[in-house]
Amino acid sequence: MRILHKLLLVGGAVPVLAGAGCLWAYQTLAKARESAAVLSATQALRQEVLLLSLHTDDLVTARQRNDVLAEREAIRLINGATRRTEALLGDIEKGGGRHRLPRAERFDDLRELRDCRELWRLHRDATDEIIRGRAVSRNLEFIHGSAVRLGERLSTMVGGAERRHAACVETGRRVTVATALGVLVLTGIFGWLLHRELLAGFRQASSLMELLSEGTLSPEAELPADGRGEFGGFVRHVNRFLERLRDADRTKDRFLAAM
Repeated sequence: MRILHKLLLVGGAVPVLAGAGCLWAYQTLAKARESAAVLSATQALRQEVLLLSLHTDDLVTARQRNDVLAEREAIRLINGATRRTEALLGDIEKGGGRHRLPRAERFDDLRELRDCRELWRLHRDATDEIIRGRAVSRNLEFIHGSAVRLGERLSTMVGGAERRHAACVETGRRVTVATALGVLVLTGIFGWLLHRELLAGFRQASSLMELLSEGTLSPEAELPADGRGEFGGFVRHVNRFLERLRDADRTKDRFLAAM
């Protein structure tokens, strides 16, 4: 392979490798951001479910004490927690929202999310029944049990999101390190080829030109005939030219000696 082709091949591989590595790292980090968003939203969802259960207990306690202001405040807090929980579930299922979530179909815990949606529907209905004052004891007991089950499902989702996030971050780190090492290796190969194929030969040619400028035509004034490619052809032509000069010089010496 010619020198220029070698240099172009190795030199062109450097930006290609760097670009591919950067693209892969970007995609991996994008997945890491998505996993982090799911983790944040799921943790917030778990917190809202627990707060809703606590506000429901406060509502029942306020009614038992006939505290109208505390009852109204508890209902307000229950409605707020319900709206936030619905919004978070919708964001996780459909993607987008304040947390910029991906669609839930992209994750392995879709079944857990469907179970959470069904449990949440029953939990919300029981809370509405308590607000209306219907079967308070039975619904409150159900809310406590469903809050535990929802917490377990959400904890499973949190654990999955944490594992995916950690795996994506580790993959991104490895891709970055591998890309950097690959670029360094290719850059080293490029420099080695440049030195071996061109720069070393040019230094030898410069030394030869210096000898020729001093009028030296001895056998030492010759380039090593181990070059390859374009510079090898240049060496052969220069050595052939020097040999002809020496032949002409010897012919001139014999002619002068014969006179």
